[in-house]
Amino acid sequence: MKSLANLCEQAAAALAIILPSSFYLARKWMYEFFLKLHFILAFITAFAILIHLLPVSLEKSVFPIATLSLWGFSTIIRLTRVIYYNSGGKKSPLIGQASIKHYFNGQSVSAMKIVVRPQRPLEIRPGQYVYLFLSDMGTRRRLQAHPYVISWWDDSMRATELCFLIQPQNGISSELIARNSLRKVIIDGPYGKDHHLEDYETVILVAKGIGIAGILPYIRHMTYRRASKDKENEVYRRGLITRKIDVYWVMENNCEEEWISKWISELQTRDSEKVGGHVCKHLSY
Repeated sequence: MKSLANLCEQAAAALAIILPSSFYLARKWMYEFFLKLHFILAFITAFAILIHLLPVSLEKSVFPIATLSLWGFSTIIRLTRVIYYNSGGKKSPLIGQASIKHYFNGQSVSAMKIVVRPQRPLEIRPGQYVYLFLSDMGTRRRLQAHPYVISWWDDSMRATELCFLIQPQNGISSELIARNSLRKVIIDGPYGKDHHLEDYETVILVAKGIGIAGILPYIRHMTYRRASKDKENEVYRRGLITRKIDVYWVMENNCEEEWISKWISELQTRDSEKVGGHVCKHLSY
């Protein structure tokens, strides 16, 4: 009975710690620590409940058993994907796996474009993101996973380059300001949900500042689908009913236009049917 009581105390203590550590300020100040602590405490809670219920009734143990089983299965699947997509494939001894381009607003860096070359091609959908492990940023950073939205990719069916547009913040992004490349990047993903904007005839997209990085993948996806003439990609084109895309982008500085100027030019070149409508840019101070 004493051991069962101890298990209950451990589960209650774990839940008690999870609650305050989940508050917004705690997550903002120590996100990486919160993420790992939350995982460990949740596992302790589920495991303690299972050990507590097993001697009492097997029927009552079904839910913690199912929870731990699904958790273990999803972890195995995720690790398998990470190992597969980050091993083998093509390797270049001359360049790093990621390159970094900086955009300046006066003396400060306003944004960075990170281009990552996966070791195996990926099929990307708009609205997706990946976790990046930056292995040559030191031992502490090597164990941290950072989520970034995929803003652009080179091929709709088999992407070999992923582009991320980010603004420097506190933490890992501020350390990337001093770098032009990364030797090794481990990719976990992609994850996220495609909202299937191609199901609408008219699409209006609104963004401010760095928010353009989140809506640009949808513009690219619909334009590429409309412009694709390859018979092998007939399934890729099928189902697109969009006839017009209007984009309203509120820029906070003139320099922001440079972030996506190359990508916008490429879209305009591909969009022979003028599906994209126009991009309305407004400067706000």
